[in-house]
Amino acid sequence: MIAGGLIGIATAVASVDYLGSSPVGEGSTWQSYDVADESAAAFYSNAHYLLGGRLPPAPGQQQEMTTGRDSDGNLLSADCAYLVSGDSWNHVWWSIATAADNGVTPRVAAMLTSDQAVFNSDDSLWLTVSQAPAPGNWIRPPANRNFVLIFTAAGESGLAMQEPLPDIKVTKGACP
Repeated sequence: MIAGGLIGIATAVASVDYLGSSPVGEGSTWQSYDVADESAAAFYSNAHYLLGGRLPPAPGQQQEMTTGRDSDGNLLSADCAYLVSGDSWNHVWWSIATAADNGVTPRVAAMLTSDQAVFNSDDSLWLTVSQAPAPGNWIRPPANRNFVLIFTAAGESGLAMQEPLPDIKVTKGACP
């Protein structure tokens, strides 16, 4: 009976983590969860957020994507520096945050929002994620562990859902 209970819990957690999520683009490490009411996977997507201690994004007004891996597929480590880059992000408001990847409640370590970001002359954005401060846009990862990046975009009256999520690259830099 105990084994059956443990197997049931494990399959429920696996379902919540994997059903309802999909890659943002072909070959992308970024995952997005579909919380739209008409989605067959909305139950699993909503459970993903609620079991993590967060409310799901408002359907039709916010989009969110997460990754725990760089663009080469390696786990994000707080010991390394990363360059997060992408072309112009046209959403009305957005944020990108680092959070501990501890499998329970993600705790945001640092965040950059569209109100604070400094864009390049071609409207692209570069953001350094590292323990040591860096010039330009910089945020710190959680200390001494693997972490995830969380990108949230919001718009007016469903505008966020009309804008495609940006193609964000995460390039690994120096590791001590």
